[in-house]
Parts: sequence; C-alpha cells; structure tokens
Amino acid sequence: MIPYRKIESWEYFHLPLEVETTPFPVFDRILSLWAGKRGGRPMPAWSDFDIADFVGWHRHIILHEVTGPPFDLYCRLFGTFPTEAYGVNLTGRTVRNAAPRIETANDLAHLEKLATEQRIGCCSGTRYWSGKEFITMAFLELPLSDDGQAVTHFLILTVDLPPAARAAHATVR
Repeated sequence: MIPYRKIESWEYFHLPLEVETTPFPVFDRILSLWAGKRGGRPMPAWSDFDIADFVGWHRHIILHEVTGPPFDLYCRLFGTFPTEAYGVNLTGRTVRNAAPRIETANDLAHLEKLATEQRIGCCSGTRYWSGKEFITMAFLELPLSDDGQAVTHFLILTVDLPPAARAAHATVR
C-alpha cells in the first residue's frame, strides 16, 4: 500500500471503507470486527460494540468524538497504552488543545480528511516527542457514525510495532 502522505518519520494511509487488510496485520482482526458491525451501513456506531469485543485490546483503545466547527476531536477514552506512550492522558480534552507537540496540525488534518471522505486511516511513525525515535507506533483509525451517514466518532487502536513488523513495513515503502 502506498501512503497518502509522508511527513518526517510518519506515514499516513487513507483506505476505503471496504478494505479487508491494513498495512499492519496486527490490526486486521479489529478491522474485521468493525466491518462485521456495519450491518449494511457505511459505518457502525460506537453503540454497536460491546467492551468484550476488545479482549486483549482494552489498553490500546482511543475513542474520539468529532466536534466543531472548526474540526476537532474530543477524547472520550484514552487507554493506558497511549497514555504511557504520550506521557499524558488526553481523556476529557480536545486534540487541538491537548498535546500540540504530539498531536500536530498534520494529525488533525489527516483525521478531518478521513471524516470528510469517510475513509479508514492507518498511520505509523516514531515516538519523536519522547526521544524514543527507535520505537515505531502504528494506529488504526476506524470511523463510526451515530446516524449511519456522517462520521461522529473515531475508534482508534495503537500499538508499538515489533522490529520484524517495522522491517516488513519498510519494504512496503
């Protein structure tokens, strides 16, 4: 897969809602779960999921509610994994104002484009904000819709990529 955009150490992918795999196979089970919850709609709603659907993933979940204008994301849930990786818990904050060294205008523009075009996102890059450029994180950004039409939330999962996965991903570039 070819990235939609590359910015410094980060790559951003925009994928159609019907995609069956991602650039990061670790997310494919969650992508399949999301697709199964669609029920003939473009996107499922957050209420379509049960917390038991995410066994093994609980600490990796981020749930953002789309707000605006201007476009922003209100963080409803920020798991312990991203909290440890970012060094801050963003629950109850907006992305625009919460952690500008980490969640940049590029990230907000990426998610706004996903919402506007109703696409699935993936991105990966190094933990530059904490001086840990040797660690590569990956994110899966799944759009959700309360009304079946507009993107109202993003279900995001994040992991550190193991060295083998980083090497495999490097060959995709």
